[in-house]
Amino acid sequence: MLRIYFLSFFLAVTSASPALRSGTCANVATTALYSNCYVDLTVGIDMSLAMGSSHNIKTLDASLLTNYLVEYDIGDTYTAAIAFGFSTINSSSYFTTYEKLCNYIHVIENQAVDIGAYAAKLSEVFTTFRDNQLPTGRNYQKVFVLFTAITDTDNINQAVPIANQVRTAGAQIIIVAVGNTGDTNALSQLGDQVLTSSDFTISDELSRQVVQSSCLNAGVTHSDPVTSTTPMPTTLSNAIGTPCAANVTNAWLDIVLLVDVSNIMTAADLQKLRAQFTTMFGDFTVGQDPRHSSRVAIVTYSTDVRYVYNFTSVTNGADLSKQLAKLPSYQLGESGGNLYGGMQAAQVAFSTQRSYRRQVLIMAVASYDPLEFSDPSILSIELQQDEITLFSISYRPNDNIFTSQLRNLSSPGYTYTIMDKDLISKVSFGLTQANCVCPPRSLQFRMYNRNNNTNEVYSDCLSGYAGDTDPQFTNFACSPGILASITSQQKLHFITDNIVPHDMSGIKNITVGGHRRNGVWYWYGYDNTEYPFGDFPSITDNRGDYLYANNYFGFNWRFLSGESGFQNAKPYLCQIKACDTDYF
Repeated sequence: MLRIYFLSFFLAVTSASPALRSGTCANVATTALYSNCYVDLTVGIDMSLAMGSSHNIKTLDASLLTNYLVEYDIGDTYTAAIAFGFSTINSSSYFTTYEKLCNYIHVIENQAVDIGAYAAKLSEVFTTFRDNQLPTGRNYQKVFVLFTAITDTDNINQAVPIANQVRTAGAQIIIVAVGNTGDTNALSQLGDQVLTSSDFTISDELSRQVVQSSCLNAGVTHSDPVTSTTPMPTTLSNAIGTPCAANVTNAWLDIVLLVDVSNIMTAADLQKLRAQFTTMFGDFTVGQDPRHSSRVAIVTYSTDVRYVYNFTSVTNGADLSKQLAKLPSYQLGESGGNLYGGMQAAQVAFSTQRSYRRQVLIMAVASYDPLEFSDPSILSIELQQDEITLFSISYRPNDNIFTSQLRNLSSPGYTYTIMDKDLISKVSFGLTQANCVCPPRSLQFRMYNRNNNTNEVYSDCLSGYAGDTDPQFTNFACSPGILASITSQQKLHFITDNIVPHDMSGIKNITVGGHRRNGVWYWYGYDNTEYPFGDFPSITDNRGDYLYANNYFGFNWRFLSGESGFQNAKPYLCQIKACDTDYF
């Protein structure tokens, strides 16, 4: 459960971390083995499945903090950390005090133990160092010390090209193989030096070897440091929000097609409907499997209601096409109007033949008589409360009152008429929007466009957390999501109207996903990506590397930058990627 995890992590950050500062991490006596070791050091810490157990992870971390890192003066040896192996790679900026570095390692260790270990790719670890630590820090020698238990040859070989890029750029790489009794041949391809520890501790002797090697080029500056050009904005940089995938082939939907076969629906209308939906469903993967597949049931109504094709009958697209071709044969010349009965039959099909798929009711309607038959208004609300999306297609396009009545029965933004240009393309796209859904305890970013009565759904599932947290830890706290990107005024309005009043009432400063690296502002993206800022927002100061939204007057918000540190702790805003046609 997403919210429970976030709360537990928040307690770890806000409650446990002060104890760490006053006890474990604060006032620790560090004794530099070498004075004036002016290098920019990055420590890579393995927390993956290769470590064998959480006990081994804790043993390594404790040994790094008590035996190894205390032998540097962090004020001279700026030190960053990369932790990997628990669903994502966590990468810090350079720390200048032991206390902050120690706190960081404790926090990510707690997170790793809570989440559990995953397999890790060393190629991604070296890519993280290349993209994050190599171009930042000072103009001193860059040193990457990687502590890892990974020995898989394929994993190592895939990392060799990236490690070579790092060394070509002038960085020094030291590999420390932990839990290793001598299997270092493959690892030697990655580093300038390979050292081993037979268990998961760093002995005094091993620590001295690593420190000595890392300080060899202390004080050496580079006249041509690694530089990064200002990246060009991507499509996400100026997007209103993150778009949902719209790949109908990968859709996973249960669709009831409710068709009016009364005498008000003409034979020509039924033939057109058959042709249009046969064409549309031809792009879907129709059947009981694979997992990315859709099932289509057919219900007809006039005065009476008839089940024509059940979800459990669905075999493939060809069989569905045959059933659609039979629609004109179900027209019996009745006056009809029993839309309530048809919707009720669809409700039964959804409840008795349920699967993991998202549920959609498409109503092709020419007759609707709430006086002779029951009024379906309450039933429409019940269906939507059951997370069923309701589409309607009016076959009386010139009757505005009738179309308006159907709009009241439909989910917002999913009302169409037979005369709509590109009708089937619109319905097909609408189905992919209905297939884009957020996990519990988050709110999906969406907009209803009243000008054209369309629903715009985005893949951003938002939630706010009111506990004050150091900005440098907040993106980790959002895992498996990220800090929210606010790339448009529309998204800011949605957040201030819907998230802030419920999750963060009265809060004036909120950490969001903007972060500055090497002078360039970026947003976090899903799947361990990031992208540069676009036209929005404008930042009114540049005092720090972490972006926050500030409510400075009434309903007015602006974006400011601030530093890290517990003295700058603020509530934060997360977003997690919605499940859609491609992400499931």
